[in-house]
Amino acid sequence: MNCKIGDKVRFLNDVGGGTVSKIINSNLVNIIDEDGFEIPVSVWDIIVVSTNETYKASPPEPVAKNRSMKVEKVAEPSSIQASPVNIDGDDYELLLAFIPKNEETTVTDAGFDLYFINDSPFYCMYAVSHRTVSGKLKLLNKSDAEPDTKEYVCSLTEADLNSKLNLNIVCFFYKHKEYQPHQPEQIDVNVNPVKLMKKSSFTENDFFEDKAYILKIATSHVPAFEIKIDPKALEKAIKQKQDNKIIPPQPAPKSVPEIEEIDLHIEELVETEQGMDNGDIFRLQIAHFTKELERGLNSGIKRMVFIHGVGNGKLKREIIKLLNTHYAGRVHYQDASFKEYGYGATMVILN
Repeated sequence: MNCKIGDKVRFLNDVGGGTVSKIINSNLVNIIDEDGFEIPVSVWDIIVVSTNETYKASPPEPVAKNRSMKVEKVAEPSSIQASPVNIDGDDYELLLAFIPKNEETTVTDAGFDLYFINDSPFYCMYAVSHRTVSGKLKLLNKSDAEPDTKEYVCSLTEADLNSKLNLNIVCFFYKHKEYQPHQPEQIDVNVNPVKLMKKSSFTENDFFEDKAYILKIATSHVPAFEIKIDPKALEKAIKQKQDNKIIPPQPAPKSVPEIEEIDLHIEELVETEQGMDNGDIFRLQIAHFTKELERGLNSGIKRMVFIHGVGNGKLKREIIKLLNTHYAGRVHYQDASFKEYGYGATMVILN
């Protein structure tokens, strides 16, 4: 809805109305209500009843480009006696954003900034952690995000990409008035490091002036209504189910392959090498090797053959170095079959 400063408006979902005193952004305006309090209100929850034609509203002030600060926060009421922030709606969407620190290139030692985006009318208490190799969580950051805000979580360096891509996010929603409850969210996100190596993954978006890689991690669920159960009806249903219980056939256990082949040639990892130099290609190959080896260690695979080619030997030397240091005692390795791969592959035996 288009409205201007000075317009008289009425609330659609509440009694009363007021006068538009400030344009916050395209979705929010400040209203001075009939009691003299200034409160932020969604433009979709008001209707203009009288227009101030003599006043030409100025556009909202631009937000300073400062990625480390929260922006577009809902303003608090100007009076300490005012009612809590009145934000309507019950749908929400949560997202993560990765922004390269160096805008000229994507994969550099500068790394990335990670942001949490609360695109919702709810306040959101959240914690972002990463899952370690042992399966435990290590906290990256926690905060209490206001409605329709984005918050800086942490910085990720190039060295972090292999250890901090298994993210866990826990969120709890609330408002400062009556609201429809939602179940808390607990989301596991496995970020593909290949995406962070490609410039095409970083696009224009509605949240930042910079290009970003945006991941949608959660949307609204069915509200958590209270369920009333008749104890007698429940007991009867359980007894009936036990009397008619039929044991279903058990599915055959999934077979784990004895040996798995992983091709590290760059043409197998990305659709196009455009925009990538030799350093980018090498880092992507190492990231893919680490990711696949971790998956193999957790899935019960006995042997993995990594096809790295011959080339100048740099990729093979780095793989051997990782096997001797980071994975020492957890795996053994040897040259793969010369008959099948020549000198271009290494077999890793998983303990």
